[in-house]
Amino acid sequence: MPVRPLRSITVRYAALAVGIPFLLMLLLWACWLLPQVKRDLDNNQRQLAVAVASEVESYLENARAIICSLASFYDESHTPAEMLRTQRLLDKNVEALKRLNTCYLVDRSGRVVAVSIAGAPVNQHDLLGVDLSNNPLYTATVKERREQWSNSYLSL
Repeated sequence: MPVRPLRSITVRYAALAVGIPFLLMLLLWACWLLPQVKRDLDNNQRQLAVAVASEVESYLENARAIICSLASFYDESHTPAEMLRTQRLLDKNVEALKRLNTCYLVDRSGRVVAVSIAGAPVNQHDLLGVDLSNNPLYTATVKERREQWSNSYLSL
């Protein structure tokens, strides 16, 4: 058997003493820790998505409830004084509730009878009497008898 110097033996054993635990840790990291981190990230993202979805759903449901309550005040036989009251009610709701930027009140024929635009009362009068009867959202609302969502407004 050949004689080996003590230095080469100690270097080999030291390399094995450091290398084997390092390789075991690398194997443990690749097989257990990496999938665990991925699962934790997936769970956190799922929880965040559920939280955001519930907030958005709450926001939309509150806006829907506001629109439904405002729509219940309108009657086509309103006098001009009652229409002024309805207009003020629309204005106050749009101003107070930051959920709505614009609110249109449309009669059965599709004409705008009241409108409230946040921060732009001058433009409101320009929109009174506008015919929305050919608007796809208006026709869908009349046909389905429920609210219709779009990028710009909720139609009841």
